[in-house]
Amino acid sequence: MLAVLWRQHGVRFLGYGTLALAALTLAWRLPRGLDFMDESFYAALAYRFALGDAPFVDEISPAQTASFITYVPVWIYTRLRGTTGLILALRWVYWFFSLSLAAFLWSFFRRRIAGWLAALLAAVSVSFVPFFIPSLSYNTLGLGFWVLSVFLGVLVVEESRRQHAVGAGACASLACVAYPTLAPVVLLSIGLCLAHLPKAQRARAAVSWAVGASTVAVLAAIPFISAGLGAVSHSFSYGNGIGVRGQDKLIHIASMWQKSVPYLGALLPFTVGLFAWMRDQPRWVPSVVSFWLAALYLHFDHNFLSGMWALSALGLLSPLGAILVWKHERDRRLVRLVLPPSLCAGLIAAYTSGNAAIAAALGFFPGVLVMLYCITKAAGSGESNDGIAVSRHASAACSLPLVTVVVLQLYRLCSTAYLD
Repeated sequence: MLAVLWRQHGVRFLGYGTLALAALTLAWRLPRGLDFMDESFYAALAYRFALGDAPFVDEISPAQTASFITYVPVWIYTRLRGTTGLILALRWVYWFFSLSLAAFLWSFFRRRIAGWLAALLAAVSVSFVPFFIPSLSYNTLGLGFWVLSVFLGVLVVEESRRQHAVGAGACASLACVAYPTLAPVVLLSIGLCLAHLPKAQRARAAVSWAVGASTVAVLAAIPFISAGLGAVSHSFSYGNGIGVRGQDKLIHIASMWQKSVPYLGALLPFTVGLFAWMRDQPRWVPSVVSFWLAALYLHFDHNFLSGMWALSALGLLSPLGAILVWKHERDRRLVRLVLPPSLCAGLIAAYTSGNAAIAAALGFFPGVLVMLYCITKAAGSGESNDGIAVSRHASAACSLPLVTVVVLQLYRLCSTAYLD
């Protein structure tokens, strides 16, 4: 009887309770700690523009484009309250942005698996704070809008609703404004979605995408046009001159992955075989995989970059999740639409960021979510889509996303950077 009650109600409490707890721990973090480096830089850029400084003319950093988005809440807040509490206000705006993204992801995966399992995947999104700086930045905004654009594109293919295409286009443009180097993979994602649509629907979908994208692009183009081509070119040339580029950068990225994930190469063949074996074996096997991946997570040193490294490693393994769901056409389509642009985005983020391989987690994140979904779906395929847990394998189904949430929370709580 207790086992039946747990399967019917306990697991639902576990899923939704984990999501609520992730949101509450993030809210607990907001009024604590002060960073005089990155976070202050994010706020200062937007505040300068609110005071009247001209983009690309009075500021040379190419990272300023994200401030075209944060300018709006900063301008409103400073007009109402001045600068007192500005950093905290931006953190609360980020909190609402993070929860909005989680609500969308819950709605997306709720179409495929039980609601409580979808809540666990949404909790992963809330728990992952890029570089553990809970504020509006090119990292958090770029990640959020990149995830939205990718999964809205999937909905365009599956449901053919015009509002999804308009939303996907708007989020794609916002992702490019916040994180300009994502532009190539944004175009790749849109191209893949259009290629999966019937020919009769492609033109209408492309127009809807263009409407959403151009609405944002027209507004974002105002600072570029006002500054002039010379100032804009000088800013991005300055950005290209920072750090290592070319073959040396690629070698640096590879060496970072090799040093930080020393067991990945050795365990990769084992993992491939295990995933293949899982297809026809009892569904408790994903629990074993979950604890193995938890050991991989916990290999990293306990500092504020550990969560980035952990998701970067999981992103490298994300194609393996496709093995588990390849027999289902709908899931194969999801893998085809998300994993290629996600993997490319991770490599581009690593190549163009001064943080190199650490930043790959930003681009990999949609693929990480799909991998977690694939393992969850394979382990808990008896779960009904009405949100009622009916499978005796519910514990296996939730194991990997739950482990991911717990590990990300532990890394954040154990970290001293940006907290003390």
